[in-house]
Amino acid sequence: MKKIVLSFLVIVVGMSGCKPDEVILTPVEQLQKDIEIIRTYLAENSIDAQEHESGVFYVIHRQGTGIFPEANSSVTVNYKGNILGQTELFDSNDNTSFSLLGVIVGWKIGIPLISEGGNITLYIPSGYAYGTRGSPTGGIPANANLVFNVDLLDVI
Repeated sequence: MKKIVLSFLVIVVGMSGCKPDEVILTPVEQLQKDIEIIRTYLAENSIDAQEHESGVFYVIHRQGTGIFPEANSSVTVNYKGNILGQTELFDSNDNTSFSLLGVIVGWKIGIPLISEGGNITLYIPSGYAYGTRGSPTGGIPANANLVFNVDLLDVI
């Protein structure tokens, strides 16, 4: 009897650490899931955002009056980034310059929507951000939908 009870306890304790199998979605399925999450967030927060054909959502607060960047442009921006639904910033920077060739896809889609002097908020599905890998050094988990507020200061 002791052996049966001991065996039962070993099985119960051993299984208590098991996690249910994670469902792995295809990139298309993940994008659809992310779009629904973002739509729900926007509706719950009364945010009137436009949806780009890619699935990136955006609000142009100020269009700007200067040059529009292209896919291979270098730009100077101020930005703040957080995970959708969280207020804590995971990154921010002022007066920083970089090529759009080296940034996440969501920025490649969103930044060219405004011109110099413009300001935009981007709601970026995870696949256009850091995807299934996340960014452990930036504190961004896998499949995180991101929000960036960006001032486009200069197109170089």
